[in-house]
Amino acid sequence: MKLDHLMGENSKLEWEDALSSLTRIDWTRDTKPIVITYLPTSLGNPYQSLLYRDLPSIGATAIPATNVTVARRLAEQLEGSAQCVTHLHWLNGVTRKAKSVEEAQSMSVAFAEELDQIVGFGGNIMWTVHNVLPHESRWPDVDVEIRKAVVQRAGRIHAMSPSTQKMCASHFELPSENLIQIPHPSYIDAYPSWMTREQARAMLGIPASATVFLAFGRIRAYKGVTELIGAFTNLSQTQPGNYVLLIAGESAADAEVQTSLSEASLRPDIIVADYKIPDREVQVFFRAADIGVYPYRQSLNSGAVALGLTFGVPAVIPRTIGEAAGTDSVWAELYDPGQETGLRNALLEASSRLCNEQTTKAAQQAAGNIAPALVSPMFSRAVQDWLGGNVLAPHSTNVEPT
Repeated sequence: MKLDHLMGENSKLEWEDALSSLTRIDWTRDTKPIVITYLPTSLGNPYQSLLYRDLPSIGATAIPATNVTVARRLAEQLEGSAQCVTHLHWLNGVTRKAKSVEEAQSMSVAFAEELDQIVGFGGNIMWTVHNVLPHESRWPDVDVEIRKAVVQRAGRIHAMSPSTQKMCASHFELPSENLIQIPHPSYIDAYPSWMTREQARAMLGIPASATVFLAFGRIRAYKGVTELIGAFTNLSQTQPGNYVLLIAGESAADAEVQTSLSEASLRPDIIVADYKIPDREVQVFFRAADIGVYPYRQSLNSGAVALGLTFGVPAVIPRTIGEAAGTDSVWAELYDPGQETGLRNALLEASSRLCNEQTTKAAQQAAGNIAPALVSPMFSRAVQDWLGGNVLAPHSTNVEPT
């Protein structure tokens, strides 16, 4: 047998994929199966598969989709025979193809109407709040209305950062009675992790004695790459040869980003890997790094922070973003981005305070506390509690994340 595509990979075949997924469900049980249609599908990040891995324990099946129409069609098809959940993740796709604010508003209305149809067929809406608004929003007023529409229809709202409610409050309210708090899982066992520090640095041509800072993930202006390069330059000039900055990830076609990377790539103390990092290479960059740096201008949740902890890499994080909540000073250096030298001083402090075995172990322990094996059962139990007793009981676990 030869597979020609992965589930959720080909949008033209997603309805056929959805129907194929239904054949894997045991329809002979006394309890109604749970069908969770999640959208949009993220194929480049295993976050969703890690979150959903425990769902079979409660008789649930997760089905990927690229748009809400598939979820609406499934809810209609399965009305009365299954408990249908439409799990919304990133909402920026609702208006992605809009060419004007009027078109964006029309798409927003159509999206809400399809959600209403899902509810009308007996379906349920859940939303995971990955960010407050899209990082590069073209029509913020429309984006706010989309989120208000989702909140009005969602039976459960999944927050990962403890700051979620507070950070959203200036744009829209998240009702406490519908809110569930489940952390972003780490990426334990999701990526190859056998390489040594020495091997990784040899591959990248980095001296063993250098202190290495890493900015990992898609390179976007909002992630503060310009500020990071400026702060690193200021620090590196004080002790030439002692520091190296790694920037790894595919860059945006943005003038600010491209200018910053073009200048940085000419420097001997900065290594720019401007491409989508394959799974097999992720460990190279994190094993070579001493400290992960996440100088985002605005952010609520970051998979990159969780990924860094998975590899035992401590973090430098602004106090103003969602990722700062719940950090531990043993493995994190927080700074005020409003201070002119805040990031530069944080890099210096982190290089002297966080590069040791104790910090590595603390970061790994933090990743263990949010391991998929703990977080996914939490998510399953939350779904079960929400939908009531007409679902399978989840398997017993005596371990709770701390």
